[in-house]
Amino acid sequence: MLSLLMRYETWLILGLVLIVLDIALGLEFFALSFGIGGLVTGLGMLIFADADLFKTWESTVTTFGIASVVILFPLRRWVLKTTKETDDINHY
Repeated sequence: MLSLLMRYETWLILGLVLIVLDIALGLEFFALSFGIGGLVTGLGMLIFADADLFKTWESTVTTFGIASVVILFPLRRWVLKTTKETDDINHY
């Protein structure tokens, strides 16, 4: 199981699945940030294969978590800023 965490393909697939789930289920961009974090981790493992950052599964999962959280806050702020508040037709 842990060997799967050390393959860049796993992270790319996880990222794509999370992005598709977020778009399909409308999770308000929460899973989207983790999907982008998975893609960043997978691409980082692919491009920087010899880096010490991706030598252990702990550092790889930590990279995924940090990338996801760093992406979550600006993405959330951008979405809230760009969406216009409309009056709900059920609001009396």
